[in-house]
Amino acid sequence: TPPSFILKSDLVGLGVALPPLGWRKAPEDAAALSVAMSITKPARVDEFLIQAPGLAAEGQVSLREEGGLDRVTLSGFKVGNWLSGTGAIIGRSDNAPPAIALTSGSFDLRGLPTQASSGGSGSMGPLSAKLQHVRISESYDLRDFSGQFEDRGGLSGTFTGSVNGMAPVFGEMVPKAGGQAFRITSNRGGDVINALGMAKTTGPGELLLHLSPGPNAGTYDGVMSIQNVKLLDAPAFAELLNAISVVGLLEQMSGPGILLTEIASKFRLSPDRLHISQGSAVGPG
Repeated sequence: TPPSFILKSDLVGLGVALPPLGWRKAPEDAAALSVAMSITKPARVDEFLIQAPGLAAEGQVSLREEGGLDRVTLSGFKVGNWLSGTGAIIGRSDNAPPAIALTSGSFDLRGLPTQASSGGSGSMGPLSAKLQHVRISESYDLRDFSGQFEDRGGLSGTFTGSVNGMAPVFGEMVPKAGGQAFRITSNRGGDVINALGMAKTTGPGELLLHLSPGPNAGTYDGVMSIQNVKLLDAPAFAELLNAISVVGLLEQMSGPGILLTEIASKFRLSPDRLHISQGSAVGPG
């Protein structure tokens, strides 16, 4: 029977930093570490548990016979108030940074620390993610999220998801001063409008959306355009049409819909509010 032991520590005196996650433990801060290990060949960590301010994780660790990390299996983890789930850290050859795979969980953009995307050390390996929810604001989220990312001074990569579970989108994410910037497209722009609860539309519609970090934490400045959708119901728009007394347009909204060849807007999205600063809707009607 191979020898085994349990190691425990409060980690006082040890400073640790994970720049890509925006997490840091100062040497004077206390934490709780428990490791159950078997002295096999190679050695094996049967169970570990760490609880520190802003970080918690538990799982197992396997090592390679020739030395180095094979795999850290994370049966559960939580980073701040913005990332939680299950996953793995996978060792790679040639001293390359390990790959990270998130296999389930949730991600809240509102809590993402600025330093997590502001020029880290480049020591983070490739990241793949399959998450149930990526929260954008109080009312909007991406469901069935899947993405592939790399650390290029901040997370950079592509992803797919479904806006509020109703409208599929494809996105690109790049680091930018103050946070992350996004370019999102969809060939079902009308469904995106429906999913956001802004209006009722029909027709596919081509969506192009740019989001850049706003002046305050958790805010984004956006520019959006959607082409070729039919507007069926939009209370604010109906009031405008009624005020200018365009004959027949109100009747079209309750029937086949008003064809809009392009909808464009500029807006600011905060955790609890969508502020549209400029907008236009153009069509043959």
